Amino acid sequence: LLRNEPAAPAEPLTQDEAPPRPPIGFTRPRLVTPPPLPADAFDPEPVAAPPPPSPPVQPSTRPTPAPTVLETPPPPPPPRDAPTEPERAAVQPTAIADLVITADGLLTLPDPVCAPAPADAPRRRRWLARLSVAALLCAALGAAAGLYALSPVTGQRDGQHTLQIPPEAGVPAMAELLARERVIRDPRAFTLLARLTGADRELRAGVYLLSTGAWAWEVLDQLRRGQVHTRAVTVPEGLTLAEVAELLEREGLARATDVLREAHDPELLAELGLSGTTLEGFLFPETYTLAKGLTAREILRVMVQQFFAELGKLPGGAELRGEKLTELVTLASLVEREARDRSELAKVAGVFVNRLERNMRLESCATVQYLLGTPKARLTLADVRRESPYNTYLNPGLPPGPIANPGLGALAAAVAPERHDFLFFFAREDGSHQHEFSRTYAAHQEKQRQARRRGGG
Repeated sequence: LLRNEPAAPAEPLTQDEAPPRPPIGFTRPRLVTPPPLPADAFDPEPVAAPPPPSPPVQPSTRPTPAPTVLETPPPPPPPRDAPTEPERAAVQPTAIADLVITADGLLTLPDPVCAPAPADAPRRRRWLARLSVAALLCAALGAAAGLYALSPVTGQRDGQHTLQIPPEAGVPAMAELLARERVIRDPRAFTLLARLTGADRELRAGVYLLSTGAWAWEVLDQLRRGQVHTRAVTVPEGLTLAEVAELLEREGLARATDVLREAHDPELLAELGLSGTTLEGFLFPETYTLAKGLTAREILRVMVQQFFAELGKLPGGAELRGEKLTELVTLASLVEREARDRSELAKVAGVFVNRLERNMRLESCATVQYLLGTPKARLTLADVRRESPYNTYLNPGLPPGPIANPGLGALAAAVAPERHDFLFFFAREDGSHQHEFSRTYAAHQEKQRQARRRGGG
């Protein structure tokens, strides 16, 4: 029979056998020794004839020790910066994926500061490094391009360039003019520099003496403070080269002989891109502010530069060069000298174009006046029979070159003449500065007779 032996007293656990201390915030369940079973828990079933009674078993006088209860020692006090119970309760619960089971079976939370880097961290760092290098390279290229745009056009710094800034020109127009004259390299960069430095509010019209081979900011500084002493002179429309030379001499700007000599210089003509033998026709009528002390060559260069600037405003004018340019200016000079009423410029140009298309002589009195040198109130028969390539009474087609310096209106009329069928005209002498136009020579003669009878011609 199994006997119900009393439970042996529990031996106290040594330090080595004691369970490991649980982590902070984790409480191990309490281990309690169960009470002893009752004496009859394992008695067998009674039999029919019980055996003789056994002598009673004397109970042990030693008292049964109380069951030993092994309790988990209280957790150590939390550090000063550890959260309190209310704070810990306020923390959002951590997902199961964030829990870590250690080798001892304890549950811990990973330290977010010491969390391992993601697997693609090296690739991300390489990508960021490449992006930084690309950004630095783009910045360096942009700085180099900007520096090149502001760099000198030529390396020669010992020369000087005279430039006239027209009164109505803004900073962009000034920059275009400077770039066209090869004083600066990039007009857009120069305009931006002027606006960033505030110089765009200080630039004024006038004639400037600029150093060649200068950086853009040096040119800008010269424009801000380098305007020289000037004198204004107005060149009327329709003056000849000789008349312009006399005007400049009267104004004390240059000697007439110097102007005429320079105006026929082949080197200056080639420099300005002209194919003729003289600057006649290319000295644009304008009011110029010229610096005292300029040479005749510099003054002529300024006037021709103004001519090309105005011609570029007309349709297709910027593309005109060579013989086509000379023919256009020649036609415009005839129109300028013949049409005294500005409203008739395109109509007079149409008459000349109609006669040229029909291979008729132009028979322009202005060409005879030009070859005479001194204008006459009325031409004689001997005058119109004078031999000269410029005499359109004797030679068909246009004269060899311009006979005057036309203005923008006459140039525009030569570019776009009025379309009509008139072939003849003559000037009224009634003070109206207008002309009578006819389609036939008979009608032309009849109008002349009527004008004479009225006393007007």
